[in-house]
Amino acid sequence: MVVVASAFVAAALWWWLSQVSVTVAVDGDRISVRTRASTVAGVLEGNGVALEVHDRVSPPLESSIAEGAEITVTRAQPIVVELNGAKRTVWTTGATVGAITKELGLSDAEIVGADPLTPLGEGTVVVLRQGETVTLAVDGSERLFLTQAPTVGTLLRDAGIVLDGDDEVVPAADAPVTDAARIEVTRVETGLTTEEHSMSFSTVRRDDASLLRGVVRTVQEGRVGVERVEYRLTRRDGAVVEREVVRRTVVRAPVNRIQAVGTKVNVSGGGKASWYSGPAGTCAHRTLPFGTQVSVTNAGNGKSVVCRVADRGPFVEGRVIDLSHDTFSQIASPSAGVISVHLSW
Repeated sequence: MVVVASAFVAAALWWWLSQVSVTVAVDGDRISVRTRASTVAGVLEGNGVALEVHDRVSPPLESSIAEGAEITVTRAQPIVVELNGAKRTVWTTGATVGAITKELGLSDAEIVGADPLTPLGEGTVVVLRQGETVTLAVDGSERLFLTQAPTVGTLLRDAGIVLDGDDEVVPAADAPVTDAARIEVTRVETGLTTEEHSMSFSTVRRDDASLLRGVVRTVQEGRVGVERVEYRLTRRDGAVVEREVVRRTVVRAPVNRIQAVGTKVNVSGGGKASWYSGPAGTCAHRTLPFGTQVSVTNAGNGKSVVCRVADRGPFVEGRVIDLSHDTFSQIASPSAGVISVHLSW
């Protein structure tokens, strides 16, 4: 009897030692078991845990078992999903709406109006609306916008974009929203502005028989005027694209410059002219009053010049006038020295 008892104890000990301790959790309910199974599948089968096709097991069924292993079984549940109006049943082991969207291959960013953290339960019906991704360009910036709005106008209202009567929208506000569309809003503004501009004056020339021909004297200086112009401006996104004159008002009229043009001709005959180093534009005459304007014509080539009497001379026999160097140069080469001329004043 002693031998039999010892053999039984040894067998029992061997049986105990050949098993490992494993924790099995099914939908959060945990049990500890001892098993001689070598794989996860064997442990579950040996403990009567039946699996459905959509259930999730971790680690995988073919994984080996070691002392202290933990096996987690998450039961899949059927959830009715309505996506963009179409209903279907989705088996999921997830606990929230976000798990559903992932199993459908959708990101949270693609879904409008559903909280991904909403928990799932028996009989839950998940209603999802997949939005359209559009590019919205407005007020100098662009951004992607996810929307379920049926029309462009509804999208703009949902985005808080306020339009006035002049703003332009492309596509039109009543156009349908389509995926990957680009919506552009152009701000159009009209307003009045006033500017002042200068008004040029004209030069009026009048014949004056008291002045020697060729002499021009300014009788009245000109003065620019001022004009106030009112414009209607059209701006597109802040840039002026059209300027329309609404009203012109003369603030100060321009004053014309008036010049007297000499027509007097006094022929005094001819004689010889030479040059000297007098001030520019002047000449020397023996009798004419200082300041007299004298027209000198080269008898050889017909060129004329006007000089102002500022000195006395010449005192050489046969010469009637001395011209300053620059004045002489206008009707003859200084190297000529002395030329025949006609005088008038």
